[in-house]
Amino acid sequence: MKKALLAAASVALLGAQAFAQMPDNSICPDWTGTDLNGRSHNLYSYLDSGYTVFIDVSATWCGPCWSYHNSGALEGLYNTYGPGTAQNKVRVFFIEGDASTTLADLQGTGPSTQGNWIAGTPYPIIDNASIGNLLQITYFPTIYKVCPNRVITLVGQKTTAQLWATVGSCQAAVEGNDATLLPAMGSIRGCAGSPVALTARLQNLGSQPLTSATIEAKQGSTVLGSTNWTGDLPRYGVANVNVASFTPTGNVSVTLNITTPDA
Repeated sequence: MKKALLAAASVALLGAQAFAQMPDNSICPDWTGTDLNGRSHNLYSYLDSGYTVFIDVSATWCGPCWSYHNSGALEGLYNTYGPGTAQNKVRVFFIEGDASTTLADLQGTGPSTQGNWIAGTPYPIIDNASIGNLLQITYFPTIYKVCPNRVITLVGQKTTAQLWATVGSCQAAVEGNDATLLPAMGSIRGCAGSPVALTARLQNLGSQPLTSATIEAKQGSTVLGSTNWTGDLPRYGVANVNVASFTPTGNVSVTLNITTPDA
């Protein structure tokens, strides 16, 4: 689908970079949770059906969580673009991320709550802190977007219109063969004068298994190297592919391109 400029790596001559929270453009782990009405929800099932999923991980005692909850942004997103609407493109979930929370807290009558979180909330509420842990939450509220291809990004406390606008950046599956490159996970860093390995995050968006792809690395118009990858990636499968190795002399930008034709 997209061939050129799909992933850019800024090569800096510094040490390694660490992430505390789940980095943007990670592959979101699957989860299953039961909402307060007893209905089970599986993340990957929704993604496989083409929906973009928004996840609000909050705690009932959290003041900023309560303020955003009452802004109606997620409610508006669900009511305008969720199930039963003409668009029917998104799903929204409230995940209670504090394991000590009680049903009374969610109802607004417990000792650790800002109010009634259930009243007027049209989307499912799941009281399951293990999901928040799985998503590597480090603060409340954390608002995530998960695209159909399982890529997760932190979108934050946006308005309904702003949240909906982010849906357009998602990539979904297509019929036939379709290889794509996912964005780089931060900068590639190394020591001055030492070779740096350029790695691409190859993903299969096609309905058929992806068995080969040619990936090229370029600095401007200069080809740094290319590789002919072979394997067996199912739909939405991801492979880290070593494309080339070069020795940078400073901070440079490198583009990784898929050069083989597909759907």
